[in-house]
Amino acid sequence: MEETEFGFDTWHCCADGFGHVVVDGKGPVKTISVWQRGADGRYDGPYMLCELRCSFHSQKVHAHPRFDPEGRRLLFTSDKNGYGNLYLVRLPEDFAALPPLSV
Repeated sequence: MEETEFGFDTWHCCADGFGHVVVDGKGPVKTISVWQRGADGRYDGPYMLCELRCSFHSQKVHAHPRFDPEGRRLLFTSDKNGYGNLYLVRLPEDFAALPPLSV
């Protein structure tokens, strides 16, 4: 087990072992944010993967992001169109290609 600090308030966090970490937003953070562990063992990020746009009014439509078994895609829930839907987003090889998160 390993504990890592995040620089902002978040609802849910998920890791695929020790390589990637994802959190969904809370308060001013309205994106799915990701970190990637570098060769030095430190996590680089956070980077913005995509806009979240959840209403947060029910746990059924809260993001609850999860990596696929290969760690190449991310599944999450959003009700951005008024209904709870599942979204599958492909992850880049290098998270540094994503825009950095600024809160």
